[in-house]
Amino acid sequence: MTRQLTPIAKEFEGADFGDQRLAARLVSMGEALGARPDQVLPDAFLTEAGLEAGYRFLNNERVTAAAILVPHITATLERSRRADRLLVLHDTSAFHFNGRG
Repeated sequence: MTRQLTPIAKEFEGADFGDQRLAARLVSMGEALGARPDQVLPDAFLTEAGLEAGYRFLNNERVTAAAILVPHITATLERSRRADRLLVLHDTSAFHFNGRG
């Protein structure tokens, strides 16, 4: 039986870290974080083991921001190719915090 992935997790399918276990961990992290986007990592991963696995993943030398983003960029490009119209929105807001409450 094939497991159904959440839309967020699908964004990370096909990541290439040179190790399938790392790719599977990214997908599972995407599922956990997608299900609880308002939570901090310890709460999003639900268990100590899940949190430890997440931290090990993020600290692995094979894991880079670029490697994480490649499948998401690929999926975004594919969606863009199928669209009749694309809107590219840009937020020009700037925030300056001077340390006062």
